[in-house]
Amino acid sequence: MRRYAGREGAALSPLQGRFYRAARRLAGRERLLRGGALAGLLLLTLASLGAAWWASRAEALAERQRLVALDAIAQRTYETVDKLAKVAGTSQVLGELIQNNVELLDRLLALDPADARTQDHRIANLQRAADAWMQLGDTGRAKETMQRLLEITRGRAAADPGNREWQRDLSVSHEKLGDLALALGDTAAAREAYRQALAIRERLAAADPGNGEWQHDLLASYFRIGGVRLAAGETAEALEAADKCVSIARRLADADPSNPRRATETAAALKLRGEVHDAQGHLDLATDDYREAAKLTPDAADGQGALGWALIRLGRFAEARAPAEQAHRLAPTDVNWTINLGHTYLLAGDPAAARPYYDASIAQIPDAAALARGPVADFELFIAKGWQVKACRAALARMREGFARRAPAKPAGGAGP
Repeated sequence: MRRYAGREGAALSPLQGRFYRAARRLAGRERLLRGGALAGLLLLTLASLGAAWWASRAEALAERQRLVALDAIAQRTYETVDKLAKVAGTSQVLGELIQNNVELLDRLLALDPADARTQDHRIANLQRAADAWMQLGDTGRAKETMQRLLEITRGRAAADPGNREWQRDLSVSHEKLGDLALALGDTAAAREAYRQALAIRERLAAADPGNGEWQHDLLASYFRIGGVRLAAGETAEALEAADKCVSIARRLADADPSNPRRATETAAALKLRGEVHDAQGHLDLATDDYREAAKLTPDAADGQGALGWALIRLGRFAEARAPAEQAHRLAPTDVNWTINLGHTYLLAGDPAAARPYYDASIAQIPDAAALARGPVADFELFIAKGWQVKACRAALARMREGFARRAPAKPAGGAGP
């Protein structure tokens, strides 16, 4: 009888040996099964990690692609578009390019509606699109764009009232709708839109008085409010807004004296206040504002022309000559300044020197209504004041005859200074 030794070296009978060998085989199989399970689990884990890695890599790639697209849109928005805006005759191409930007940004936002940067770019493009359609005279598309802009910015501002940039974006939306309403002749709607923009900007400026951007926005709002109040004949309210305009513009100019934009803004505010004083019958105060504005912007035809016309009405004809000549030099086809320069000669007693300017202005007067509210009204004012009555009547008769004989003229701007 064979005997077998176990693991402990004990002698086993043949029967025990068979059991022992069977047990060893079962144990081996169990170890194999356990090893296979572990290997399978390991493979599954590795596969999961690999899938996660690939998913992460794909997500990172998609994010990089999105950022590349955003950068490309930003470049088109803030470089190409802004450069094209300064080139005459590009408004149609500009509008289409901006519209394409907006469509691309809509698609990007559909992938991640909460992405603030993409939303910022979309708002910026919608603002530029509204400007482009307005410049083209496409008020329908301009209004549609502005309404969408207002909806987006209003939702954003409501979602985070403490975000000042988002509040500012909403104020810009109101302002643009006001500009559109004013262009369409709806002064009531313009006034309400400007009021809403102003309310936001007053809060922002009060919260951070040292912020130049908020102050500049406030200046723009007061300027628009002043203009629309003046157009409505509400001169007291217009003067209040114009005074605030001048005050803010001067503060900004003092803080940044080397910036030529500040001088232009101050001149515009002064000219607005001068126009309000003018409408109230305070021609001396108006002249002071016009004079300061003209000094700040010597190359602005409107500013020089306003000063010249004010001095003419004050009876200071010799003093009016220089700004009238400057206005005419800067804008020789503007009928206002052509006629005014003639006035400075006629009223100073030199009708012969005035005649070439009056004759040249005939071709610049667009229609009979412009003739009546421009030179006719001017000469009637001078005659009522007793200034060179005979020469004024002769010049007016000559101008009427010349206008009646001439061929129909193309519109060339307003006739009344």
